[in-house]
Amino acid sequence: MDKKILLTAAAALTLGGLASCSQSASQKNDVASTGVTAVDGFEVEQNIMSDSRYYRAVSDTDTFYLTMTTTMQYPEKLGGTEVKVLQDSVLTALYGTGADVMTPKEAIETFLADVVPYGLGTTTAVDTIPDSSDGTRCLYVARMGEISEVNKLYLTYSILSTQYMGGAHPMTYTASFTYSIDKGCVLTYDNMFTQGSEAALTKAVRETIADQFEITPDKLTDAGFFSNDIQPSRLVSVQDGAIVFHYNPYEIAPYAMGPINVAIPAYQLRDSLTPLAKSILPNVSE
Repeated sequence: MDKKILLTAAAALTLGGLASCSQSASQKNDVASTGVTAVDGFEVEQNIMSDSRYYRAVSDTDTFYLTMTTTMQYPEKLGGTEVKVLQDSVLTALYGTGADVMTPKEAIETFLADVVPYGLGTTTAVDTIPDSSDGTRCLYVARMGEISEVNKLYLTYSILSTQYMGGAHPMTYTASFTYSIDKGCVLTYDNMFTQGSEAALTKAVRETIADQFEITPDKLTDAGFFSNDIQPSRLVSVQDGAIVFHYNPYEIAPYAMGPINVAIPAYQLRDSLTPLAKSILPNVSE
């Protein structure tokens, strides 16, 4: 079997395809529900969509069963603001380039139907999958998105993309992006930090990692990291008022160390933040 690792959300979640501020056949268990939450008088409404597909795959040497599944929290309302840019960004981050021109249902159905890239051989849709306890080879691909934080200034959206194609363990990719409610755009590394701030950000990231692991910045390899020369991740978001640099397994450390979040209090990066970033972090505004 051609065991291809295809976390297609990984490419999307570089945030290159999102609207940054620099730019002017269904299973019976399909679920769709709407939730309305008041955030300090700021009404937030979302639609929760979930669906799955099952496949039997036959290669030259083996037979496999594949489960494709996805769940998405789709924002419908943020106070009285326009949410089309946020909706398009969610679809792009979850389902890749081109999903933003589809309806949410179309994007989900396209994702669930696209099994060819996984290189499993001839695939046929089936209604159920046999119990793996009898030796059946069971694989899966899952994509999930949820609103992880929302207030009157920003919304942070988190993605989980995981798959098991055989081998020692699943492959998992996670990322988050932050959306400015007032500006109506996604914050990215390039529009959050000023030009020339790379050295200051690098120093802050390394020192914060060292503090987390109770070592000094020149001894990161002693804690299991691949190098002492860790650079700021381009996967950056705002969570609980902190700037979070996110690293997935194998980026800076072995799989066993898991995903690594480097959360730096925003005030520590005040001199490196753009006016846009400061607009959603009022406590660091000059």
